[in-house]
Amino acid sequence: MPENESILYRGANYELGHGPGFYGIWPAGSPRPPSIEWWPDTPDGWQGAWARYNTLETPGSITMVSQPKRVAGRLGAGRLGTRALLAAGLLAVGIICGLAGLFPAYLSGASLTSSASQLIPHVFYLAGWTASLALILLGGSRLKVGVLFSLGLSVVTFGFFFSDLGEVIAAGTHLMGAGLVLSLIGWVACAAGSVVALPLQAGFFRRSVAQIRATFSPAPAAQFAPAGPQPTTQPAPQNAAPWTPDPAAPATAPATPNPEAPGAPASPAQWTAPSGSYGQPAPAAPYGAYPGYGAYQPRPASRWQNPGTRRAIFTVAIAALAALGAAITFAPSWDSYTLRTATGVAHTLTAGNAFSNPAAVIVGDVAVMVALVLVAVAATLWRPLRLGAALLAGAVIPMIAQAISALAQLGEAVSPAQFGISNAEANQLGLTISQGVTPVFWFYCIFVVILAALCGWLFRTPRQTAPAVAPSPVSTYG
Repeated sequence: MPENESILYRGANYELGHGPGFYGIWPAGSPRPPSIEWWPDTPDGWQGAWARYNTLETPGSITMVSQPKRVAGRLGAGRLGTRALLAAGLLAVGIICGLAGLFPAYLSGASLTSSASQLIPHVFYLAGWTASLALILLGGSRLKVGVLFSLGLSVVTFGFFFSDLGEVIAAGTHLMGAGLVLSLIGWVACAAGSVVALPLQAGFFRRSVAQIRATFSPAPAAQFAPAGPQPTTQPAPQNAAPWTPDPAAPATAPATPNPEAPGAPASPAQWTAPSGSYGQPAPAAPYGAYPGYGAYQPRPASRWQNPGTRRAIFTVAIAALAALGAAITFAPSWDSYTLRTATGVAHTLTAGNAFSNPAAVIVGDVAVMVALVLVAVAATLWRPLRLGAALLAGAVIPMIAQAISALAQLGEAVSPAQFGISNAEANQLGLTISQGVTPVFWFYCIFVVILAALCGWLFRTPRQTAPAVAPSPVSTYG
């Protein structure tokens, strides 16, 4: 047995053991082949392996060989592992730097605390990373939830921080303040903490790909398949055997040529098989007296016939469309301004189009849109789905923050200098400025709400559809 595998239970015919990142069932005896079935190293995987093992093994023959470990995720088993502690430390450093970056000058000499619309997104980011840190410190099954939540948040916020840095790249380093430097350091630390705790081994990716393939298989896998090997080919068609006349059978019809046995009588009662005892009837064919039809060939199953496949395709489509809609509506102008003079002349302007900014800022905004779509699709393909829900929730948090920031901006005063009008000219004209949001903003909010609702649905799906029987194995060895 390899050093990284151990047997937990042994029976008359099979053994249940633990390997690097999986639970497996092996046939008992030596030499020992690879595991015939295996499940992921998770609490659900252990329940599935144990239930399946009890259906295969002879009752009463199961004995414990070694104590199974308490499963609590890849990085935690009742206590935090080294990588989990490193991830928690990096997140803590990032949060501290992010908090410190709220107060000094951020861009153009203004701090984030000087404007509610600028402060709110960063508060949401820091709150999300703080929640991730708390989940990681709790360990157990919450550890992976915290890691993936932080990962989704870090991936999407990269574009926002790059947009802020893009203004410095476009206009000069004199715009950069200490607050921006500290915030960038905080993002790097939090992103590193999210990545360092991920299970990046080759076995993890193989199991993930196997789970995705099982989800999109033509038919759901059998929960309790027979233990032995199954036939892979259909029996060969049975051809008509030559017949010989039976002298004891009375002649009830005149003899006519038979196309399958030329020169033989045509009456079925006068035919006997050449094998076996003389005079015995021929073996029955699959369809009675018509052996030429051969074996029945079932029609291949369609992937759409699998309920799990239909549900997965529907989920991926909804996530992709909602994320794409949010990304598209994120780019146009959200801010609407109405300028009125004392004489009643009104003029409406819009601002905030992502593609009207400098090139470096546009790159950051495009990075946000692309990251949101990719994370949404990856989250719906992640297994188990509750971890995918955590990944998607992390990506949705900064998008919600942008919407709340836009609403908070409505309560802030608007300077005429934003439109190239001095204060003296504004007073002379009796200029008043009111602001609102464009219809595109409300469409953006609808798409973000759909993504948030999808997070809740993904998180609840494993609990609602938890099978009462053993889950199917991730893979089988043939």
